[in-house]
Amino acid sequence: MTIDFQNIFQSPVSDKYSKLFYFFLACIPALMLLNFIFTYGVDVPYWDQWTALADLLHRKYTSQIFLRDLFTQHNEHRIFSLRIIVLLTTHLINDWNIKLELFISFTIVTFTAFTLGSLATKDLENPTRFSNSSIHFLGISIFISNLLLFSISQYENWLWGFQIAWFLVVLLLCISIRSLLIFNSTGRFIHFTVAFLSCWIASFTLAQGLFCWLASSPMFLTAKLSGRKRYIATTLWGIGFITSTILYLAGYNKPDSHPSLGYSFSHPLNALNYYFNLIGGSFGKVTGYYPLGLGIIFTLALLFFLITFFYQSNSNIKEGYLPWISISFYVVIFSILTTLGRAEFGSLQALASRYSTISFLIHNALIPCFFFYTIYYYKKAVTVKLKIPQSL
Repeated sequence: MTIDFQNIFQSPVSDKYSKLFYFFLACIPALMLLNFIFTYGVDVPYWDQWTALADLLHRKYTSQIFLRDLFTQHNEHRIFSLRIIVLLTTHLINDWNIKLELFISFTIVTFTAFTLGSLATKDLENPTRFSNSSIHFLGISIFISNLLLFSISQYENWLWGFQIAWFLVVLLLCISIRSLLIFNSTGRFIHFTVAFLSCWIASFTLAQGLFCWLASSPMFLTAKLSGRKRYIATTLWGIGFITSTILYLAGYNKPDSHPSLGYSFSHPLNALNYYFNLIGGSFGKVTGYYPLGLGIIFTLALLFFLITFFYQSNSNIKEGYLPWISISFYVVIFSILTTLGRAEFGSLQALASRYSTISFLIHNALIPCFFFYTIYYYKKAVTVKLKIPQSL
């Protein structure tokens, strides 16, 4: 008697009922969050909205807004995109409606979910990588990803209209990576242009938007681009990063209230504690060593997949890892630089709800890496034949 376990893990991707089931399953976290915003969202400006936006709106209604007003530094950031969004919404409805901004944040994250879902779909349904790939692996992966993207543990960002910028940078990063993935396959520079513009806009949305240039760079490691196209693309990419950085730094002043950048070097253990708490503290201010331990685990998992990527000779496997490595790379860059600028505040500050929007990305990257690794390396081993005596 032979028992074949292959069909337990594999089902045809054309199974429309399975697709429909997982689609509705993936919508549940978004619907729950929508109810949360309806229930707890309020139409009241808060904190930075008074200092960064109220004066801008006052100028809008009483005098004239100049371009320099949109580029004015706020803390470490150039919030040009956020100011444009607020000006447009107030112009359209002739009112500064904070609750509308909360739903704009929700809409942005919905687009992010679709972008990440398309990345996962392209990976796990690629016939050159997986024959008869499992819709169940894909569906579960996207569901868990949406649980994280729409997690209420990001409550500070969900209920604060000013935080539109955080969600927008994440969306622009994902669009950049998705566009470069298509560019690698087709060689059409229209997709490269979309990625280029996404990073440019992100650079003037928040300071961490500049990291999108660096985080998207691993996408050029693909073997699909010809030498000439790779040279042109990477040169233009470098020029874009340098020019946006120069414009960002023009007239920049370090905020007086922020800690010294040298603290992390004089207190390395405190800095490491802050870093790992930032990586693993996505689920809120949990007491004990839970965030620290989770941060170490996620870091080790990422190192494992990086080693797998660099020592892998199969180009198809490398292509599958590239988008998720780029997303993880963004979280690492953000965490390192945030540690340098914030570690003196103490490791508890690393668990602030607003940081979850970024740190959740490493979860969303490691999940597809895990499924990708599991399906590929064990697809030939899922058929287990057990010879059972006929008498049984």
